[in-house]
Amino acid sequence: MRAHFCIGWVVGACTVLSFVSLTPHSYAQQCVGAPNHPGNLPGPPATLPTICCKQNGPDVIVGDIVTLAFNTGSETISGVDYDAFSFGTTSCNIGNMNVRWDAFSGTTHPAIAQGLFKFKKGKFEQVGMSWLKHGFTALTDNICGCTCNGSGGSVLGVGCADPYTASRNGSQGSLKPRWFVNAHTGVFPSNEPVVNGSGNTYRRLRVKSADLEPSSNSIRYFVECQYVTQDDAYFDNNDNNASHREVTMTQSSATNFDAGITGNTQREQPAIHAWKDLDSDVIESRIQVAEAVPTSNGNQTAACAQVFNGACPPSTNTSSLVIVSSRASLVNGTLWHYEYAVANVNCDASISSFSVPLPPGITLSNIGFHDVDYHSGDGIPTNLADPANTGRNYDGTDWPATVTSNAITWSTVQSFAQNDNGNAIRWATMYNFRFDADRPPGRTLSTGANTLATLGIFKTAGSVTGLVYAPDNDCNHNNVGDTLDLANGTLHDVNANGVPDECEITCAADVSTPHNGVVNVDDLLVVINGWGPCPRPCAAATCAGDINHSCQVNVDDLMALINAWGPCQ
Repeated sequence: MRAHFCIGWVVGACTVLSFVSLTPHSYAQQCVGAPNHPGNLPGPPATLPTICCKQNGPDVIVGDIVTLAFNTGSETISGVDYDAFSFGTTSCNIGNMNVRWDAFSGTTHPAIAQGLFKFKKGKFEQVGMSWLKHGFTALTDNICGCTCNGSGGSVLGVGCADPYTASRNGSQGSLKPRWFVNAHTGVFPSNEPVVNGSGNTYRRLRVKSADLEPSSNSIRYFVECQYVTQDDAYFDNNDNNASHREVTMTQSSATNFDAGITGNTQREQPAIHAWKDLDSDVIESRIQVAEAVPTSNGNQTAACAQVFNGACPPSTNTSSLVIVSSRASLVNGTLWHYEYAVANVNCDASISSFSVPLPPGITLSNIGFHDVDYHSGDGIPTNLADPANTGRNYDGTDWPATVTSNAITWSTVQSFAQNDNGNAIRWATMYNFRFDADRPPGRTLSTGANTLATLGIFKTAGSVTGLVYAPDNDCNHNNVGDTLDLANGTLHDVNANGVPDECEITCAADVSTPHNGVVNVDDLLVVINGWGPCPRPCAAATCAGDINHSCQVNVDDLMALINAWGPCQ
């Protein structure tokens, strides 16, 4: 049979796509084109070519972000003005097995998240998020350049693409909360949680109007869209489910903004990657967080029987993805600004703390934190059996910062055990941390990040680390971190104690150990206790009181000690 579907609006008219039969031909591998064939969008290529027909099960990506919709204007909630947006998405299956695509009450279909990000004055922040659109049937387009095998309907076929318009992705009645989806496994319950509410921005990609201003060369916006589904996660193909595209923002009234899309969709790249594209000095660290291995294969038993000639192999998906990006920039004189962004791509365990090591004696100022607001009742209900009447947002309390002698740490105000609804960095969200310091970073981009930030895990004990820019000692006061001076040969560390030799505060008469940079009674006792000829052969280790290296400790060494009494110069 032949079916017709409206896939978009062009000057008020419906663009119609015709195709033959939505009945899936096969659940199994049907790679029509050559494996690893690079497919791209029409026009200028995306940043990375799409690799088609990957040989590791189903693999859904966001192939394109299209047809932005502005939904019915802004609204004021509790004295705060908000705008809302929605974006069209086209998914592609670049794997070698069909992706399951049933509708509720089925659970083997994708959940689609959207978020808006803003770049201004060196800062890259998430300013808005949406609820989740759930897939219900798949078409058989071919926009990713991978040859579609013709399977559609309850599956997205190998090489096939499926479009959802912006209006469909922004249809409020079809949007579901994030809290009941496990982004690591793709699992969610079959009963749809109902949360009551209304308004122009309800459930949509909501943004505070105060966070919006017209786009310019120095103010840029990006939208991120992400698909989460069980079978993709089971086969360990879910780290590439997010893509982003640049957005242009124009202002039509005091609180109303309109958006357009520009450039190309950057496939398989979360929005945080745009920061590095905009600023080459940004360092990006991809961190794997250990999680439970998925047990649900998304009803792919029939497909596995064909592809693997038996049961589906056990999942190897043992971790989820968090990305940490950092930037260090000179403000003026010896004052440096440190900027960090932590993006949780698909980690269900979530992030509860962020810590950056500090050198001794550092002075910090302008300590800051930024998160993104959940809304419309997107949080774990107080009564899971009655979400409509007990719905609430995830807690939005800002993370306080604690500064010690060796680190600055931001953390949630409550642990998971204290409040499972706490303000952790959950999947498809990004938080920012920042401060100014009177110390330079240890290294430049050409030599890599100089130290490890520590991220605490919200739902489980433990932590992970990632390379970042962080303040370093600057013992010779040249506004370059000591580790960089050592790396480029400006300073030296012959005794391999981690302290530049040129900066060790010591002098010949500072003979007591450890050297403390002061000639005092401790050094006098070393001279007295070593009085007389030195053991042969003469060596500092066996004759520390021999200040003038004469192979004996005598009045000459005593006079040298007296003359050097006090702090070393």
